[in-house]
Amino acid sequence: MATPNLKTDGLGNERDLCRIYSLLAEMEEMGIHPNVFTYNTLIKTVSSKCKIEEAHELLHKMRKSHCIPNIVTYTILIDALCKKGRVDEALVLLAQMIQDGILPNTISYSALINGLCKVDREDEALGLFVGMRNSHCSPNSITYSTLIHGFIKVKRVNEALVLVCKMIQDGYFPNTYTYTILIDGLFKAGKTEEAYNVFVQMTEFGPFPDQVTFNVVINGLCKYGQMDKAWECFHNMSRKGLQLNVVTYNFLIAGLCQSNRARKAFTLFSQMEERGCLPNVVTYNILICALCRTGHISKAFQMLEIMRIKGLKSDAVTCNTIISGLCKTGDLANARLLLNKILDEGTVPDVEAYNCLINGHCKIGEIDEALKLFKSMEMVGVTPNVVTYTTLIDTLCKEDKLDIALSMLDEMKAKGLVSNDIALSITN
Repeated sequence: MATPNLKTDGLGNERDLCRIYSLLAEMEEMGIHPNVFTYNTLIKTVSSKCKIEEAHELLHKMRKSHCIPNIVTYTILIDALCKKGRVDEALVLLAQMIQDGILPNTISYSALINGLCKVDREDEALGLFVGMRNSHCSPNSITYSTLIHGFIKVKRVNEALVLVCKMIQDGYFPNTYTYTILIDGLFKAGKTEEAYNVFVQMTEFGPFPDQVTFNVVINGLCKYGQMDKAWECFHNMSRKGLQLNVVTYNFLIAGLCQSNRARKAFTLFSQMEERGCLPNVVTYNILICALCRTGHISKAFQMLEIMRIKGLKSDAVTCNTIISGLCKTGDLANARLLLNKILDEGTVPDVEAYNCLINGHCKIGEIDEALKLFKSMEMVGVTPNVVTYTTLIDTLCKEDKLDIALSMLDEMKAKGLVSNDIALSITN
């Protein structure tokens, strides 16, 4: 038996599955009956190639040849089904496994819990977790981490925190990744104090936060205007020898701009280059947005020019920001020039840029210019949205151009962009 099994092992990464079945047939012709190890290897091979039906066929063949599946057999199939999102089939297989007198182990339960969490069935995952503990099967760090991540993903951070406490009570400690996911989830749920406390706990008791954790904390603090704490984290990163990368700087610069400390943001922008960290398009977009928001359009153009000199290509966000700023000041001529220039450079603005310009022209009664822009959108591959259509239809109605308005409404309805209720409100 040793030789055939070794040959089967060698097929673990074999692309041609036909060879697996040929080997099995060859073994049978030689009167060699594959054992559970052989079948498990074959099932694992076909499962890893997402051939679930073939894996089931092998399980059926295994039973037919009076080779009894073991816990490894079932766990391989359960894991493969869960990875494909076929969780209900995996649960059926679990029940069958128990019926056959084989008790699931930690790996089996963890695979199913992971599968359930991936399809947002956290309550069932928790039920399975409780059942696991009741059957005296101890969860491990992977089981806990999987369940914690699942609850955070669906924004049930309180339950995630309870699980972290249970995990620690059971003698397992979350790793840096799990803590980072938890902190991020708490910030997103608006629980800034809890998030920061978890971070402080990491710095005091371990595992020590890494660069990603610090960035998540700085971003969360900045979003909620806690700039003093954000600065403290920024300096702690440097003191602990962690690299301050462009993401770190971008989060802090954005926080400073949002808290009306643009001057300090520009100082930090200058310092990051001096420290060998090169700004990227996102950095420039943050600063350009701050300048446009405060009416410093000429300075925004200067930043755009610096971007070009540095070899950075502006993106749709850059374009939208400056065009929106120009439109707000009524400078539609320069907004159009910028749009054309960006198109010539090969960057396609998104629908928001066009909506700003169309709205600008409509506000001053230039419906013909607005319609020209509308027609040019699809020529460059930009699809009008509900805002585009409703802006134009509203202006057309005010200008008594009802035929064009109704035609545009029909076009809007044909694209599925409007319900009958909205259509009625527009025509009224």
